[in-house]
Amino acid sequence: CGACTVHIDGQAVRSCITPISAAAGKSVATIESVTDGHDRVGAAVRDAWIRHDVAQCGYCQSGQVMSATAFLKSLPKGKQPTAAEIDAAMTGNLCRCGTYARIQAAVADAARALA
Repeated sequence: CGACTVHIDGQAVRSCITPISAAAGKSVATIESVTDGHDRVGAAVRDAWIRHDVAQCGYCQSGQVMSATAFLKSLPKGKQPTAAEIDAAMTGNLCRCGTYARIQAAVADAARALA
């Protein structure tokens, strides 16, 4: 479902299916380190999530934010992603409340804020 998404060396991975040996000697980032204000992209995503009122039940939010952050970090500087690119990047994250339109809008908004 993607709710457990973390970053290993900047790549979004599902911690529930990733063996701990895959993280040995690598940088691991969790939602706390991405949204604590020290990560420019994570902060932009967090702020866009709030502006677009994305969260409902909250179950998937950390995974959604982690996937969105990794996606935006992977883009060339200043590139504005298309709706299709956002959908493709976020496809591994399921939202039980169905806030996909708000998620897409928030990711696009965060990209604009980072430009």
